[in-house]
Amino acid sequence: MISNSKVFKEVENFISSDFSAHENIILDFQYCKIDKQAISNLSSSISQCKNLSVLILHLQCKNLNEQSLREIVTSFSNCKKLQTLELYISQNNFKDIEATCLGSGLGNCTNLQNLKLQLFQNQIKAQGIQGFIVPLVNIKSLQSLFLVLDQNKIGDEGISILSQNLVNFENLKDLTLNLYQIEIQEKGASALGQGLENCKNLEALSVSLYTNNIRKQGISNLSSSLANCLKLKYLLLNLGANSIQNAGAIALFINLAKSKSLQNLILALYNNNINDYALIELLPAFASFKNLRTVSVSFGQDDFSLRGSEINFKNALKKIKKLVQLKTSFSF
Repeated sequence: MISNSKVFKEVENFISSDFSAHENIILDFQYCKIDKQAISNLSSSISQCKNLSVLILHLQCKNLNEQSLREIVTSFSNCKKLQTLELYISQNNFKDIEATCLGSGLGNCTNLQNLKLQLFQNQIKAQGIQGFIVPLVNIKSLQSLFLVLDQNKIGDEGISILSQNLVNFENLKDLTLNLYQIEIQEKGASALGQGLENCKNLEALSVSLYTNNIRKQGISNLSSSLANCLKLKYLLLNLGANSIQNAGAIALFINLAKSKSLQNLILALYNNNINDYALIELLPAFASFKNLRTVSVSFGQDDFSLRGSEINFKNALKKIKKLVQLKTSFSF
């Protein structure tokens, strides 16, 4: 929660408040029953918050249709001083048309610097990603983007569309993509890497690809591209419950070791059928990390089988010359 925020948990309390006094507000209506009239009143009220710079809106309304959504996002664009927007509208059965509507409205918020959208467990497909992401590139001031797209039907086609448009976010420094269980395979992982490589100013990246179907070639291409992100200092990569196996794990470490800028690395590799053989092949790669200062790596119960493997793995990581913090997790 952002500090110094004024919190409203009832729509009625917000629409009767002093709009001119609001600069930083949280509208937490996730447990409220909101009808169309309440949406209209809410939208009209937000539009009148002319001094608003930070808005966090929780709106888990099952009946939020295209018209109501358009009212909401249009109200954001009327707040000309708005720099930070967090919007939580998950589990609303959004389809492509709603995703397109959302993107079109947000694209008019041209002064945004920080945008967080939580859209998990909807029905968004590739066409919806196209309609959603393209208008967002109009926000030239955007520096931080946080997208939660878990459990949609995006697939390789959708993630390729998303990735192709990343190059247009010229000032983006901090990117988080939560892509849990969205049916990504080799093609999608490779396309994602290419898109991220084109983000020339990216300094911090968090990507969750948990429970997809990425194999060796996909992770090899993705990690090779990440090593070419010349300003990237922080990387969190959750690859849990894919199928990268030994060959994928080896390629991942060898490629990331080529990065000259990476300082902080967090990897989740559990449930990928990685065994002790991979560790032997990985050992030489660790000494190649030139500037890495913090490392956290986790493996699952189906990975390394021997306690000695954990010790050897930690000892290998300690060979990284500039390392000041090390954390490993092994489940046996």
